[in-house]
Amino acid sequence: MLAHLFALLYYHFGATLIEELGEKRGRRLIEKAVKDFALDRGRRMRSQVLNLGKRPNFKNYHLVRDLPEHTFWDTPEGRTHCPFADIWEEKGPFGQALGLLYCNTNDPWKIRGYNPKAKLWRWVKNRNLGDGVCKGKDYIK
Repeated sequence: MLAHLFALLYYHFGATLIEELGEKRGRRLIEKAVKDFALDRGRRMRSQVLNLGKRPNFKNYHLVRDLPEHTFWDTPEGRTHCPFADIWEEKGPFGQALGLLYCNTNDPWKIRGYNPKAKLWRWVKNRNLGDGVCKGKDYIK
């Protein structure tokens, strides 16, 4: 339920920014805010791993979480369960475009915040692209 509320809040903030500032400027500000949010999250996770006496490598990334473990998972049918995507899909193509902007900004930058040497990437398959699953990365830097 909380994940649905977060996704709905993000959608309305994003829609308002684009409505008020225009597509290009609104998207830039959304991306900046999500990037800053993601870096903060990743750095907090890095700090937690270091406090455990572990190295901040990908192997130890999953030792700490800032979301409940059961928020996202792959179903037996081969689909990705994502409460964020459920909400953005309800909002139609515009909601899914905002959702993809979130996923392609938050997910790689959170990992970069955790480990500054991590490469940036974009999702190859994503629920917001109409795929049933979120997987595969296209490295961009």
